[in-house]
Amino acid sequence: TWFLSGEGGRKDYTAGVGMVIRNKFMQYIEDIVPINDRLMYLTIRGTIETNIVCTYMPPAERQNLPDILTSEKDNAYEEIQKILDKKKNKGPMCICGDWNARLIYPTTEEEELIFGKHTLHEDATAIDLFTAGMNDNRERIIELAKIYNLVAMNTKFRKRQEKLAT
Repeated sequence: TWFLSGEGGRKDYTAGVGMVIRNKFMQYIEDIVPINDRLMYLTIRGTIETNIVCTYMPPAERQNLPDILTSEKDNAYEEIQKILDKKKNKGPMCICGDWNARLIYPTTEEEELIFGKHTLHEDATAIDLFTAGMNDNRERIIELAKIYNLVAMNTKFRKRQEKLAT
């Protein structure tokens, strides 16, 4: 069964998130909540509830729309924080999706706790090439991870070279 949370009638671009649940597992779904075109979550019933959040965060830049984009980023992070606050201490949570953030390589020990060394680059020099919007997205996800004690799992484990762009 497909569950979608799509765009809100925008003409300039499209966005949306979705989840696909195998029908035999539908009996375990407590709730599926579409928030907006960038965020939805589901709660799985069990001994303790498990929550899966699906997100598609705003991009680093979009031509001719810097003010709208900053506001959109602020709104997206506020909405995900509402879910995290609502669901904290209620069981495991997995946040999946596209964060549109380049973590690159940890520049501090604190960052290394949040994301590992197995990124697209072997050192932090690529950060010097980031635009202001790219730095903003990187800082936002790191700050969220610090506040909620989150870990970016995709960069914690070594992957084959052809699997690095995931």
